[in-house]
Amino acid sequence: MKKLFVHNPVFRLLAPLFSGVVVYLLLLLVNNNVEQLQDSFLGQELYFCIALSYLTQEFARWTLTFFGRSDRFQWKATFGKAALALLVICAIVTGSVFLYYQKIIGFAPSWSELITFNGVYGVVMLIYISLYISHQFLHLTNSVQLNQELEYKSMLKADFDQFQQGINPQLLFESLNTLISTAQQDVGEAEAFIDHMAAVYRYILAKREHELVPIEEEIKVANELVALLNALPYKKANFITEVESGWVVPGTFLSVLQRIIRTTIPNSSALDIQVVQEAAHYVFKYASNEKVDDTLRLADFQSAQSSYALFSDRAWELVDASEKHIQIPVIDYKVNAL
Repeated sequence: MKKLFVHNPVFRLLAPLFSGVVVYLLLLLVNNNVEQLQDSFLGQELYFCIALSYLTQEFARWTLTFFGRSDRFQWKATFGKAALALLVICAIVTGSVFLYYQKIIGFAPSWSELITFNGVYGVVMLIYISLYISHQFLHLTNSVQLNQELEYKSMLKADFDQFQQGINPQLLFESLNTLISTAQQDVGEAEAFIDHMAAVYRYILAKREHELVPIEEEIKVANELVALLNALPYKKANFITEVESGWVVPGTFLSVLQRIIRTTIPNSSALDIQVVQEAAHYVFKYASNEKVDDTLRLADFQSAQSSYALFSDRAWELVDASEKHIQIPVIDYKVNAL
C-alpha cells in the first residue's frame, strides 16, 4: 500500500494547503462573509483551517491504512474504515474548533458553527477518502491482474519446458539423421531403429498428462531408449536393472540415461549402467569417464526434481566419485481399488 498517492510526501505536504484554503473560502461563503477577503485574506482563520486540514488528513490516512490491511479489496471493510475515518475527523474538528474558539477568540462556538465546520471538513475528507478508496481499488485490481499474468506466464513456460523436454529436439534430429544414413545401407536395421524410436516417442507423448507411472513401464521404455542411443555416435551402453516396485515421474529414467551417455567419453568398451533399489531410492551406478566440456550435474535435472518435490520430501543426490551414483527417490503410491 506504500505505492498509493496518499503516502507520497509531496502530496501530504501540499494537499492540506490547498484543501485548507478551500475550506476557508467555503466557510466564508456559508457565513456570507466574503467581504472579509478584501480586508485580510492571510488571517489567523486561514492558518487555523490549513492546520486543521493537516491534522484531519493525517488522521484519516492513518485510520484508513492502519485498520484492516489486506491484499484483497473488501467493500464492507473498506466502507467500515471510511465511516470510522469520518467519525475520527468529526471528533478532531469538534475538539479543535472548541479549543480555537475558547483559547484564541475567547468564547465557546455555537452548535451551528460546529455543524458548519464538521459539514465542510466532512465533505472535503469524503472526497479525500473517495480518492483513496478508488486508488486502492485500482491498485489491488492491477496487482491481481499482474499476478495472474505472471502465473499464466509461468505455467506457459513450464508447459513449454515440459514439451521441449519430452520431445527432445536434439534426440529427434539425431535419430532422423541416423535413420536416413541407416536406411541407405540396411533397410532391416532401419526398421528396427524406427521401432525403437517409435516406442520412445509414443511413450513420451502418451504419458505427458500422467503425473506418475509404474517403474516397470519406465524401465521398458528405458531399454528402448538405450537401444536407440546405441545406434547414435555416443558411448555404447548396457542397461542393467535390479528394482522391485514403485512409481516414477514419466521420463525420469530417460532423462538420466541420456545425460549419462551424452556426458561419457565414447570408446570401444560398453558402459554398464546399473539401477538398483536401495531403501527409499533408485540408484544409478556407472563408471565415471566424463567429457571435459560436458559433465553431469544435478542441475541438469532441475525440472524433474521440481516434479518430484510434489510427491516426496526426499531430494535427489549425486555422489561424484570413480563410480558415480545418482539417487532418485522412490515414490510410494497406492491405487485405490474401485
